[in-house]
Amino acid sequence: MKQTLQIRKLTITVLLLALLATMLLSVATTAFAQPLDKDDFDIVFLETSKELYDTQNEELYLTANKELLLDIQLQPLGFVYDFTINGEDGYAIIILDDGITVSEFALGAQSPYNGITDDKVYVYYLTYLRASNGELLTLNGQKLTAADINALTAKAYKSTGSITYSEERVTYTSKNVNKKNLAFRHPYVTEVGGLSNACAPIAGANLIQYWDRFCVNLIPDYTPYTILNNQYIYKGPEIIIQDLTKQLYNDMRTNVTAAGTTETQFKNGFETFCKRQGYVSVTYNTCMSNKKFSYSLAKQKIDAGQPLAIFVDTFTVAKISETETDYIDYMIGNGCHVMAGFGYREVNYILSDGTQRNDYYLAVASGYSMYNRSYFNVNLNTLIDDVFGVVIA
Repeated sequence: MKQTLQIRKLTITVLLLALLATMLLSVATTAFAQPLDKDDFDIVFLETSKELYDTQNEELYLTANKELLLDIQLQPLGFVYDFTINGEDGYAIIILDDGITVSEFALGAQSPYNGITDDKVYVYYLTYLRASNGELLTLNGQKLTAADINALTAKAYKSTGSITYSEERVTYTSKNVNKKNLAFRHPYVTEVGGLSNACAPIAGANLIQYWDRFCVNLIPDYTPYTILNNQYIYKGPEIIIQDLTKQLYNDMRTNVTAAGTTETQFKNGFETFCKRQGYVSVTYNTCMSNKKFSYSLAKQKIDAGQPLAIFVDTFTVAKISETETDYIDYMIGNGCHVMAGFGYREVNYILSDGTQRNDYYLAVASGYSMYNRSYFNVNLNTLIDDVFGVVIA
């Protein structure tokens, strides 16, 4: 089933984006139970439409359908949008490639996937395939040889190969949950288009956004949250937060000396940004004991109101659906990564077979769209390099 956006006047505002989040609820796919997150892709599509089709404040009438795109390895890669703007047809291809990126945006053209009911496969610029029962075909249905596939694979866009997914069902007779959150909804900055290896600046932006609640104008002329029933609800990755991420990307010298950001670069760049805004004191309080992560120290930092910077080599983050049975969806990452932590959650189960199980999580902004606000399982498939509480004054 295709989705349809119908927007009377295109204005990129918090209200519109909140409306879109409620409109865009599902995406067509027969092959994947966990498609890529939709909201962030839709925001990029709308912003690009506004930028490339500037009508100088005239009304902009837009309808659009979108469908999931797979990479050549048949992993979720992004979306193809078929749209009409002010009566003119076009299509856009938006993928996740070191951030959400617009690969193609064409006015006066029909989507190359028009009429294709099989899975849609995007190889690279102007190169399209389809997949039927796991077999790669050209759009007109011709089979590809092994040599063809190898040649295309060498140049193709690929979904993050170091990320895998799994799920678990926990049946229990009783459970006890102990948790603490620094906000009802903590910050959840994710990928920014055009920035590669940007997890450290993204984590820094989440921490800056949190501390702006206490440090006036840490983010100039911006309030990063709303208050509802005395609860702090942090806003999503708006344009000003994306600009903040880009500034931290420069301050941390990401990708300058090597791919990514070292812990030293993270700290130096974070302090550079804070001092520029007039906050000269940045303190890092360790959660390590004898060079090993201490969950109890991390809890102490959270209890003291300190969000966490989390440096890992492998990690597992989870989304938890609580019913009479707990359903846990996992994303497992292999490779260096940085996240921001804003709470903890301990679950003590008595399982249906009478045994006991204890799960220990940190509530994190993972930096990944699909798991933007999730739980980092500190004991499951993880290698923790460093964790410290962050205080700005």
